[in-house]
Amino acid sequence: VTLQGDLYDGFEAQQTAPAQSVRGGNVTSRWTRSFGDGGVLQVQAYYDRAERGDEVDGSGFKVDTYDVDLQHSSEFGPHAFVWGGGYRQVRYRINGTAQLFFEPPSRNLSLANVFVQDTVALSPDVSLIAGVKLEDDPYVRPVLLPNVRVSWRAAEQVTLWAAASRAVRAPTPFDRDVVEVLGGQRFLVAGGAFRSERLNAYEVGVKAQPAPRALLSVTGFYNDYDRLRSIEPAPATVIPLRWDNRMAVHTYGVDACLEGQVT
Repeated sequence: VTLQGDLYDGFEAQQTAPAQSVRGGNVTSRWTRSFGDGGVLQVQAYYDRAERGDEVDGSGFKVDTYDVDLQHSSEFGPHAFVWGGGYRQVRYRINGTAQLFFEPPSRNLSLANVFVQDTVALSPDVSLIAGVKLEDDPYVRPVLLPNVRVSWRAAEQVTLWAAASRAVRAPTPFDRDVVEVLGGQRFLVAGGAFRSERLNAYEVGVKAQPAPRALLSVTGFYNDYDRLRSIEPAPATVIPLRWDNRMAVHTYGVDACLEGQVT
């Protein structure tokens, strides 16, 4: 059993804006139990409070986060299972300014997830990891996030691997509720139709030990981003601008690392 907590209080002076006070605290409790068959059960809960405020205009925010998570791992023959889930509730209030504020200024947001993952030895030299998470975000429908990874020990000192994963960035209050005012007119509104940004990631790599005192790792990646946040004009009046999901991006490259032990 572990119990841990923190408290903090501070003050930030800014050259181009009024000074702000920061304060908060958190407490985390964790219970872990190991079983005779190699299984491990862990339950964790925490509470976090964060505050930031401008003493001149009264702007700032307060956020309370409540979170509980459960994870269980076990082994059955060539399989190693991990499953679990979690629930989080965030209560916040944002006191904006006349130029930048949120509608509504406060919300109670809930986030829940369940997941399962299996690691299986297909042969003495080939292993497969497959998992999926179901995530229920506060603004959008539940989404499945799969992940699969395979590795092959091609030789005594050479391992080849590949992976495919999906991830999302769910909408936040800044994507759905923010309003910016310029010259007395609404210049930017978040727009209630903003959806999750999506990523499909693909990787291949090799790990090798070309010499007794050298390690080499090379990874190639391709990332396919879809529905990224963009700024779009209003259909007829142009202003106010609105957040939308009309941008797509592709990134690719190679990472390489060579490590040598001199002595």
